[in-house]
Parts: sequence; structure tokens; C-alpha cells
Amino acid sequence: MNFIKQHYIKLIIAMLLLVTAVSACVSVWALWFREAPVLKPDYAAKATEKNAEKIEDATGGEGTEIPVGGGKISLVYSNEVHVDLSEGTAKFLVGNLAQSAHNIVAEIVIRDTVIAQSGAILPGYRVITLGLAENAAKMLSSGVYNGKIRLYLYDAQTNEREMLSTEIEVVITASP
Repeated sequence: MNFIKQHYIKLIIAMLLLVTAVSACVSVWALWFREAPVLKPDYAAKATEKNAEKIEDATGGEGTEIPVGGGKISLVYSNEVHVDLSEGTAKFLVGNLAQSAHNIVAEIVIRDTVIAQSGAILPGYRVITLGLAENAAKMLSSGVYNGKIRLYLYDAQTNEREMLSTEIEVVITASP
């Protein structure tokens, strides 16, 4: 009987040592080897998008006065994105019409992974082509994906991020 108790005690000690070793390994991995998430600043100035082009007739009609602390936005967009994996580009349309009071930053997202992001799209400008994010072409294969275009609004004068953002459901077609 005493032998059995000693055997169980040794077994329990061995299991506790194993659990401790596994916990230590997980802690070391979490602290030193895991990539930290990148947080987007709430009030970051965005560089102007280099691929933005002026919209010829961007007026889109008259708007109302902007109340203090408020704003207005008017945009055009496409619900399809065409990704060329060999060129590393995404072709779509996001236009920020001239009567808008905000700059727009657009992200193309598949399953919570950003595959492309624009710089600031100023009122009166549009973006038709964006370069893919680093390693995005390696993550994608030819095919059709459900995705989103996320639009973030920034104050045109202060470049402060506004409280309003939106998502547009899109179909993303990737080709070699």
C-alpha cells in the first residue's frame, strides 16, 4: 500500500512538472516570438494617396451647411475588386466627391486581413488602383472571395479620425 502511494505521488509530481514546463514554453513564445498586433491610431495624419486622380465632375450637387462638430460625406464606389496577383495590384473604385468635408482612407479586407490600404483620398479625388499590402499576393490564390472595403473618415483640416466609418460588401476576384 505504501508503495502505491509513493507511485501516485511521483506520478502527480511528474504531471505537475510537465504542466509547468508546457506553461513556461507557452509564456516564452507569447512574450518573445509572437508578433504584436498593430493598433491604428485614432488621430493620425494620413499621407495623400499617390494613385488618386481628380474627378472631372465631382460636384454631385449642392449640400447643406456643415454643423459644428458634424460633417458630410458623398462618395461613389464599386462593389467588385479585381486583384492581379502578378502585378500586385487591386483595381476598384472609391471616389470622394468634392462636396465631402472629409478625407477617406480605404482598406480592402478579406476575412479580417487587410490586403490593400490607400492613403488619404481628398474630396474631389478617386482611387482606381492600389498596390497590395506586403505578402498579400502570397496569401491569395486565384479565385473569388467575399470581402469588404472599409472606409475611415478623417477631418480634412486637422486629419483627426472621425467617429464614423463604414464597410461595403464586395466580391474580390483574384487572378494570376
